[in-house]
Amino acid sequence: MNLRKLLNLSRPGLLQAVPSAAMPCSAPSTSSAATLQAHGVAVALGGQSLLKASSLQCVAGQLTVILGPNGAGKSTLMSLLTGQRQPTEGHVELGGQALQGRAAGELARLRAFVAQETQVAFDFTVREVVELGRYPHRSRPSPQEADIAGLAMQATAVEHLMDRPLNTLSGGEKARVHLARALAQVWEPVALQARDAINQPGPRNRLCRAAGAAAPSGDSEPHEVSEQGGHAAKGTSEQARDSINQSGPRNRLCRAAGAAAPSGGSEPHEVSERGGSRWLLLDEPTAALDLQHQHRVLQLARRWADTHGIGVVAVLHDLNLALRYSDRCLVLQRGEVVASGPTGQTLTAECIAQVWDVVAHPVMLPAAQGQEVHQYLFEAQP
Repeated sequence: MNLRKLLNLSRPGLLQAVPSAAMPCSAPSTSSAATLQAHGVAVALGGQSLLKASSLQCVAGQLTVILGPNGAGKSTLMSLLTGQRQPTEGHVELGGQALQGRAAGELARLRAFVAQETQVAFDFTVREVVELGRYPHRSRPSPQEADIAGLAMQATAVEHLMDRPLNTLSGGEKARVHLARALAQVWEPVALQARDAINQPGPRNRLCRAAGAAAPSGDSEPHEVSEQGGHAAKGTSEQARDSINQSGPRNRLCRAAGAAAPSGGSEPHEVSERGGSRWLLLDEPTAALDLQHQHRVLQLARRWADTHGIGVVAVLHDLNLALRYSDRCLVLQRGEVVASGPTGQTLTAECIAQVWDVVAHPVMLPAAQGQEVHQYLFEAQP
């Protein structure tokens, strides 16, 4: 089966590299539009409690980790954040809106998930699997569509494997391919796609394309403007922009487009929170990786959070990796939240002894920026 023909995503020059600056950027924000929150969520199955009432707030532009021993409820909580499972109590919100009931296609454009294990039934190549990440955007392809899959493979160092069948790779290589697929899925802010949609022909987009030349009348609804750039009877372009900010379904696309800066080709895009935050949800992303790639993957996640405003939520087992790369953590034990907060303040030796039943000896390592890195040496309880 030829996946590129199936999805109609392949174009000539798919893997021609473009400058890394082409990756769109957005600034971190703490408003509800840039959060992923769980409010008192609980899960029970067959009379057994898998997760007791738990709350979590993740912020776009930060890396949040979920920690705990085996069977603590980490993957259960992650399944609620992704929308794969519905809580028996409580609810989850993405961008200030309830996750339940939202269209799968809409969610797929806002967040990408990498599971612990992902089985691919067909003999797809690495390139075809990564291109799957662009499937949610097929109706509004990016101007950079031909390059995104190639850049995502470069980011996770699997571009040399692009023509290999996925099922011939090692576990660690497969994990990096699926991470590339997830990166491709959230490569651009949704606001950029909305802006590009405005530039398509059609009467519903006329107002948006000509907003700079349009003016509203005295009422809250702006006048239609011709494709040829004609103007409305009254007002100024500033009034037209104000009118676009009014409520109503016909103006939503215009407002989203206004949040995106014009595309400059190789220049990064600045996108406000109105364009919608993007999320990477990773369930044990380092489990199958060697030491080098464990750090490479989390360095990449850290860079996407810092530079591109991506919200990253990861389930981890390695506490030292969590201390080195994450902003905040939530610690689970037997289905309950026992600690949460800034990672360096939360993962104390006392907390580790209580939850993991090991002795933690703190050590401080020098860092390149002159800041010490807080780590632990572990040994079993005597």
